[in-house]
Amino acid sequence: MDQIQNELELMAQGAATICQYATSKSDAVERWVKLFGYARAEAESKIERRREDINSTTISMEHWDMIREEKEAEGHDKESYEHSIDLLKHRQHSSQTPKSTAAVAQKRPARFLLKLEGPLQDIKTVQEAASLSCPPKIRQGSDDSGRPVRFCQIDSVARDKIINFVAGKAWAYDLTSNLLPDRTAEKNLSPTSAYPMLGIDGMLPQFRGGDHVLPRDNQYPVWYFFYGTLAQPKVLQSVCGEEQPTWNLHISYIFGGDLKTWGRKYKALVDHEGYAESKAVYGFSYLVVSEEVELALRVYETEKYEVVRCTIHLASGRRIMKGLTFKFVGDEVLEP
Repeated sequence: MDQIQNELELMAQGAATICQYATSKSDAVERWVKLFGYARAEAESKIERRREDINSTTISMEHWDMIREEKEAEGHDKESYEHSIDLLKHRQHSSQTPKSTAAVAQKRPARFLLKLEGPLQDIKTVQEAASLSCPPKIRQGSDDSGRPVRFCQIDSVARDKIINFVAGKAWAYDLTSNLLPDRTAEKNLSPTSAYPMLGIDGMLPQFRGGDHVLPRDNQYPVWYFFYGTLAQPKVLQSVCGEEQPTWNLHISYIFGGDLKTWGRKYKALVDHEGYAESKAVYGFSYLVVSEEVELALRVYETEKYEVVRCTIHLASGRRIMKGLTFKFVGDEVLEP
């Protein structure tokens, strides 16, 4: 009897879904063509199959009301958003071997900081030595005596090319002492898609262009979502120093992630499998005013984290902001 009852409930849910969408098929076709890049006939076919499939993903109206403003701004209605979830699930399940956080972290290229001095004080010389298409990014710093120094960011491939370049020169120059591992949290936001974004494959077609590329890589001020020690005002002030004029933290929440723990005490935000099924992760939002302040935060979080895009909801009202947060990418064992 329980099995029959469950089947009847599923059929009722499916019928309710069909009735809900039956009057807007033409609008749905136009929307799906624009969002997913389908041909009109393909969009119409997929819509029909979805409305006939009682096992297709549906989210509650309560959940839809929480994210409606954000998703409608992206061009979605409830049905197209549910279809985007099905696409994400299919993409995840089609992978032959799930990628663990550790596996992803191990594949990340090593990053280094090269001190710009001596024969390599000119960034153009470094660019030539490393065979780079554009100059590497410069980072300001200071030595042990407090004097200003400059570094540039390079990867392991560029490092090896620079080593070979220096080896072919008759220079009295100690390269190894000027190469340091880059321990800062990586930030590499795509200019054409939402990638990297918490809980979502930002490279899918529906996440390209428009507001999906916000915030941009060099956009300041920019909102950040904090969930660990950075959510403590004293810690935040000690990290950011005098560069940050205010210390206002706002109670906020995000979707698409799960909070874990590593080292028995450190918080780790990771992707949740299925954005729609994720629960709200509560923390604090904070407006970072400059690249210098952001760099201090990235140094604090270390290479065990990376900067990813997210959508921040203020708990005090219905304001929704495109922002950033730190996602864990280390290889430590995570605990609930």
